[in-house]
Amino acid sequence: MAERIEDGRVVVPAGLHPSETATTPPSASTSSEPTHSENERILTCVNDVEEGQRSYRPGGFHPVRIGDVYAKRYQVLLKLGFGRYSTVWLVQDLQAETEQYRALKILSAECHEPGVRFWEREILHRLREGDQSDPGYDFICHLLDDFEHVGPNGVHYCFVFDAAAYDLQTYQSWFPEKRVPTWRMKAITAQLLLALNYAHLQGVIHTDIKPRNILVKLDDPDLIKKRLGARSLYTEEQLLRMRLLTESLHHLPAYACWRGEMLEIENSMNVAEGRARQTPALATDERVHNAESKISKVLEPSKELPGTYTIVETADFYGLYDDPHVYDDVQISLGDWGAASWVDRHLTKLIQPVTLRAPEVLIEAEWDYTTDLWNLGAVIFEVFRNVRLFNGERTPSFRSGYDLQEHLRQIIDVFGPFPRQFLEQGSPNVVGELFNAEGTVWDVLGEIGPRVKRNPLETIGYEFWSDVTETDLLQFTRFLKAMMKINPTERASIGKLVEEDWLSGLLG
Repeated sequence: MAERIEDGRVVVPAGLHPSETATTPPSASTSSEPTHSENERILTCVNDVEEGQRSYRPGGFHPVRIGDVYAKRYQVLLKLGFGRYSTVWLVQDLQAETEQYRALKILSAECHEPGVRFWEREILHRLREGDQSDPGYDFICHLLDDFEHVGPNGVHYCFVFDAAAYDLQTYQSWFPEKRVPTWRMKAITAQLLLALNYAHLQGVIHTDIKPRNILVKLDDPDLIKKRLGARSLYTEEQLLRMRLLTESLHHLPAYACWRGEMLEIENSMNVAEGRARQTPALATDERVHNAESKISKVLEPSKELPGTYTIVETADFYGLYDDPHVYDDVQISLGDWGAASWVDRHLTKLIQPVTLRAPEVLIEAEWDYTTDLWNLGAVIFEVFRNVRLFNGERTPSFRSGYDLQEHLRQIIDVFGPFPRQFLEQGSPNVVGELFNAEGTVWDVLGEIGPRVKRNPLETIGYEFWSDVTETDLLQFTRFLKAMMKINPTERASIGKLVEEDWLSGLLG
């Protein structure tokens, strides 16, 4: 059976990757002296919070604090998320005539170091300066402003974008079983195809299409102001952890709001207004006091702790809409171009999220702009039915983790054998080890028993098709098979794809 996606974590905006975060404050010690294991647990907690304390080093991330102002214009309100090479913040444009909110992406200083291949700024400028009359232009997350900032860890590229309402993964969570209705999925698909077509015309290949890099546009900016006034931007655990780590370990700024009133933690940094808030039914002052008294016994300053910056945790900011029907006319934008390549110059050979990788990437053949089509097709299926088209896992009952052989077998289950002519373009080592003369993968049973065939495009045995009409299912299957040919030279062009029956009537 196909694996249902249960990861519903809200909000990682454009450019960011999934990450586990610490969600439990350190346990209190029953002794007045912290034990070695308790100290170790606390240090682990500090280093495991979001991007990790070790990210803040020379060449690493810039230590951003609530209230900071960048380029004499953008004031930081809260943290939207983080990725491998950047953190992203909600900021207010202080120079705008009316209240304007933006997303500020601050890259690691590593991206600015000599010799590092970094094309994101160049690509963003190319996308912005292209033909604005192209129908795909408006479906790109465009750069509004960029500048460089010198900080204690180096020089950082900073990019400013429109603030979005949601990413596509969060958008999914509105619907029963996280399955986007057919007519909405058609509209989103058409817009993404236009966005890709525009990018390819500019000589740009995205290479990293996934639900979190597809943003739902905000049609009412006043909702940001409304959300900033909400009282559920941070969980109780987040507030307590940030406050105690700041107060006990670093003596740097942090803010908490208890029962709706802002409490400023005294420090020497004189930071501007804090924005962290707490839900009404959270800890009472007495509970907070008791928790602080206990936890402070094991939270003692330590020379083992790297740096002095307390990480600001990601706020639950993207709850702007209560009803999905307000977005019946959904508008998306394709974002995070940090891993993008030029058509004639590739940033790296290994691209795309693992289970979304195109066959040419899996067999280590050369790839071009058509690799985006395979990647997008897999994402469309995932968002449409809340199921991964391919998961690379041997059987649903045996959690063996990702396996390249199984991933290739699953592709063959859906789309048939790999053409011999195509395999000849791949790595001799990979192809020779994994494929037989028929273009299928050697079947090694090992210790986990016979393999179960997996084809989510079939209706038998898959309940996730229950709300899709037979006509729509047949049209969608034809559309996907035209888009996701194993041999990239056989994939339909975007011009042909938008004329498919499944998208009929959506584009002029």
